[in-house]
Amino acid sequence: MYDHERVLTPAIVAEISEVDAAILRDLRSRSLIDGFGAEGGNGRWKYSLADATAIWIGKHLIQRGMVDRQEAYLVGKLGADEVLSVLRGNDAKENFLTVARLGFFEGDEFHETGGTVKKWNKIPDDLPYDVYLTVDWKLTSSLAPEALKRAATDPEFVSNIGAR
Repeated sequence: MYDHERVLTPAIVAEISEVDAAILRDLRSRSLIDGFGAEGGNGRWKYSLADATAIWIGKHLIQRGMVDRQEAYLVGKLGADEVLSVLRGNDAKENFLTVARLGFFEGDEFHETGGTVKKWNKIPDDLPYDVYLTVDWKLTSSLAPEALKRAATDPEFVSNIGAR
């Protein structure tokens, strides 16, 4: 199984990411995980290991109150390959994610118009906005659930989940 091959059922993703399949449906219906998974001709959704990893990262960031839901899953998407690489014993690359809220002030009140997430190899000195999140992929990987750690290193483990 390749990291981006969409062969995992919602039940398998639920076990790997610790996000219930019903919550996955809710996230999809609210467009919070657009670009994750693909709907098959039979109406059933399939996900990749990278999708499951990104969903777990998003959940992890939300639980810690680090970013809002929309941003959390986008950060997860950008970091999934790095987390999978670290789980397989590779060194974490030195890269950073920056998350910024875009908007304007009216008096003392901030009106948000959107947000942006960007991946950097090195944060430039003249960053055009305030950074309020950087992610340490090695630390994040160390917090991954056992099922995700096993799925990243043992393809048979994923097959066994599906056979239950």
